[in-house]
Amino acid sequence: MRLLKKLTVCCLIALIIQVAAYMQIFAIPRLYQEFSIEIVVDDITAAAEIIRSMDGQTLSASMFQHEAHSTADFVKAIAWEDINRVLAALRGLGNVHFESEHVVNMSDEVTDLQARLIANAQEIERLQDMLAASENLNVLIAVDARLSQTEWDRDWLLGRLNEINARTAFPYVNITLRSEVPLPPDETLSFGQRVANAFTTSASGFASAAASFTVFLARVMLPLVVLAVIALIVWRIVRRVLKKSLPTERIETQKEETPQEDDTNVDLWLKGFENEDEEGKS
Repeated sequence: MRLLKKLTVCCLIALIIQVAAYMQIFAIPRLYQEFSIEIVVDDITAAAEIIRSMDGQTLSASMFQHEAHSTADFVKAIAWEDINRVLAALRGLGNVHFESEHVVNMSDEVTDLQARLIANAQEIERLQDMLAASENLNVLIAVDARLSQTEWDRDWLLGRLNEINARTAFPYVNITLRSEVPLPPDETLSFGQRVANAFTTSASGFASAAASFTVFLARVMLPLVVLAVIALIVWRIVRRVLKKSLPTERIETQKEETPQEDDTNVDLWLKGFENEDEEGKS
């Protein structure tokens, strides 16, 4: 009975995928279309205001000032029916330096995502039934972990599908404006000016090196002080230990080196001394 149920589910999934693929042939293709255009203009501020006021949604806008030129970048989402008119208006702003069109058919990915979502929903339902029917703790833990992973996969598939829907709903236009700014004429410097510039550069380099060295000292000063204090404490402890142990060693060494007199020789010497004393009395 279980084998028959599994075969039925597999046949239904295969049938759904085939029907979806068949319907995709007659469906409207899901196209992601992106235009890029770079325009050289005289007044970049005025051109930027015109672009902001054009039809469509401005997704991002930024302006940069360089030494030789100024640039402004825009990303706009334009409705399909307005794209040609907007592109013609952009071309009229100045000299078109670069223009390109990039089209990606995302219909196959949409079909794959939809089929995976159907299979994912069936797996979630099966895991939920197993979770409700099982009483084994190990099985419950394994099924719950699998269910969490399957639900995370479902959320990712839905997010990717929504992203594709948003990208294919409107064509995107990447607009770059550039305004050439002439550089000031190159002036030949005199010898004194070059010497002054060299002195200024060298003083600035010395100040930067001194600042870096000071920062380095500030970083390593505390560890060096701590190491010096520890070394001083260890040296004093070792010195005290050596002072206490050296006198004892010297005394023991002197005792070992001093020859001990024989008791017999001492007695003989005392007897001789007494005999000499008696002879003197007599």
